[in-house]
Amino acid sequence: MDQNECIVETDQSPTLNLSSIKQMFESEIDATTSNQNSISPEKHADKPDSKLYQCNICSKKFKRYLGLKMHVHSHDDDRPHKYDRPFVCDICSKGFKSNSSLTKHCRIHTGEKPFVCDVCSKGFSQKADLNSHLLLHSEDNPFVCSICDKAFKLKRRLDDHYRSHSDEKRYTCNVCTKGFNEKRALAQHELLHTGERPHACDICNKRFTVKVNLLQHYRYHTGETPYVCKICQKGFTRNHNLKKHYLKHSKDDVQ
Repeated sequence: MDQNECIVETDQSPTLNLSSIKQMFESEIDATTSNQNSISPEKHADKPDSKLYQCNICSKKFKRYLGLKMHVHSHDDDRPHKYDRPFVCDICSKGFKSNSSLTKHCRIHTGEKPFVCDVCSKGFSQKADLNSHLLLHSEDNPFVCSICDKAFKLKRRLDDHYRSHSDEKRYTCNVCTKGFNEKRALAQHELLHTGERPHACDICNKRFTVKVNLLQHYRYHTGETPYVCKICQKGFTRNHNLKKHYLKHSKDDVQ
């Protein structure tokens, strides 16, 4: 292979030599007036090693003028970095550094959900989203409020909860003007006015206004009882029912 030949791997695996890459960069830079102003007005020295070409934005220096031209693109936030992110979505033109990242992104457009919950059969496009969802089926609540000790399964729920300790009502209902600390709480409240129940069970078609109620409902179909009494080992589908059950045991038993 010629030492001046550069291989850029894409899905089509095109081969670009050094001179063609240089030509692409020169046409890109020449068409962008703002980028030209970022290059120090030094001459193209006959002896390229005798001078350093300096970026007017960050003062970084380069031995070659082409290197400076390529560098100027790193300061341009208004256009995609075509050469840093060669894997481009055919639908929205968003670029990615790796083909695997592009594949994950494309699921947003295709609706593909390859990661499925073993408990309720809900699908997700990203594995990280499935992992977060699985916490809803778990008894663990690792995120604890430092003010009232209320625990949550998800960190974002804890972050929302902290606003409940503030008197500020940032979100107001347009129908009844009732105020809420959390945007999620407002959205749930507005369903009371519309009568909408957007969350439907895939098994029996029963509908719910709140998503968490749907997840709890699924347990009736799956038989899952994640909340277990430490005294008699009886299981419950909801934590609220477990708390009521504890009242049946004496205080000595609970201790």
